This record gives sequence, structure tokens and C-alpha cells, in this order.
Amino acid sequence: MSLNENYRGFYDRKAWETARVYAGATEGISSWFTRAFLEGGRILDVGCGSGRDLDRLLAGGWDGFGVDPSENFLREALKLYPSLVGRVSVDGLPDLASQIDDSFDGLLCSAVLMHLPEDVLERSMISLARVLRPGGTLLVSLPMDAGGEPIRGLDGDGRFFNGLSSRRLGLMLAVIGFDLLEDSLSGDSLGRSDRKWSTSLYRFRRR
Repeated sequence: MSLNENYRGFYDRKAWETARVYAGATEGISSWFTRAFLEGGRILDVGCGSGRDLDRLLAGGWDGFGVDPSENFLREALKLYPSLVGRVSVDGLPDLASQIDDSFDGLLCSAVLMHLPEDVLERSMISLARVLRPGGTLLVSLPMDAGGEPIRGLDGDGRFFNGLSSRRLGLMLAVIGFDLLEDSLSGDSLGRSDRKWSTSLYRFRRR
């Protein structure tokens, strides 16, 4: 099953419910925005989902745009956040086919890469590098269990988790020109005791 099929299978069914749950989350990854992204920069939220983080980017003065494979999820995002009108479209990894080369100063990839099948991981990293300008930044979050280990396999809703660790992600990104600037492990913004998040910030130095 492809990423888009797996992703849409869950989020198309539960778009209304999930968007509203995510809307109630605490600050989460948005606490990184001011140190991760150039002030007023053009930022792409890859897998923008419910639109919560993209709305916060726009409110903070960034020129934000978002893509997501689930049309239903984007529909709910637009209901919750009118600020997103004209700024979101149906697209996603591994190709980001609708996005132009060197077109963004920063990329946000929050709770997305863990759903990628193994056979498209490398292609997806190359696509992220393709749309990011040299010197731009990539902010990524990955889910961990309560012990800080990557989540792997299918969850109770049938969503696929690939077990991608922050260490392996960093090694893959280093090969194509990304340098790790900062990383940390934190609690869950939805208050789940069995979930932690590994957040990493990278700078793209070359193509």
C-alpha cells in the first residue's frame, strides 16, 4: 500500500473528528517556529493535515503554504481556519509534484515521515531537498513511545508506522546536504502518556 493510500484511508474516514482533536492541542512544534524559520519566510507545511500549524505560521507572519494527500482533511482544515484559503492543495510525499524547485525558505514536516513506506523514504528526502532553497531549514517531528523508541507497525486504526528514528533520519539527510542544528525529545501536545516526540531542525547547505 502506498503512503497516500494508507494515509487517506484513515484521515479521509476520520477527518472531521481528527481535525478537531488536533485543534485542541497545546503549543507543540509551533514553539520551534521562531528559531527554525526566517522571519517572514516562505514556508511549506508538508502534510499540513488539520491546518493547525499552518494557521500558526500565518499568524506569526510567515508566508505559509500547505499540502496534504487527504482532500477530506484539507476540507476540514479550511472550515476551522479560514486563513488557509488559497494556501493549501492536495499533494504530498514522495514527490511533491506540484511544488517548484528552490521555492521555499523552510519546510515543516510534523508527524508525517513516520508514515512513509521504506521504498519511498529516499525519494521523499530528495523531494524535500529539491523544493528547499540552499540555506533553508527543515523542521521535523517523529513519534516515539513512552521509552523514547520509534513507533513501528500498524496502530489500532490501521495506520502504518515505519519505525524511523531521528538518528537514521539525520544520516539519510546528511547524504543529500542537510546539517543537524538542534534536536530534542518532548512530551505529547495532546497529553498522551504513551507518546513522546523527537523534534529535529536541519539546515540545507547544498544540492
